[in-house]
Amino acid sequence: MKNFLVFLMLMGVAAVDASARSSGLIEGTQGLLDILQGVMQKVALLGGIVILFTALLKFKEYRKNSLQTPLSRCIWLLLIGLSLVGLNYLPSEGDSPNTHHSNVRY
Repeated sequence: MKNFLVFLMLMGVAAVDASARSSGLIEGTQGLLDILQGVMQKVALLGGIVILFTALLKFKEYRKNSLQTPLSRCIWLLLIGLSLVGLNYLPSEGDSPNTHHSNVRY
């Protein structure tokens, strides 16, 4: 499982790097920060999904034998996983509702 996560992280970094190079995004520090922000969002999303899956497995263990795995561990894993997935949907500093319509004339 750990090797799979490392593979997914490397693929995410490679995809972000390739898209940044093709679009000419790397211009100074701001381009680098944008790339880093995208990578961190993807890592948080993947980590959140993995932790949610772990919470599901721990809940199955709890259902099988409630003395082995406490329910609080399942709940905490669920909350942490949901918060990591939710981090991906927060607006970034450069996002604003008007950026997509800046070239439209009324």
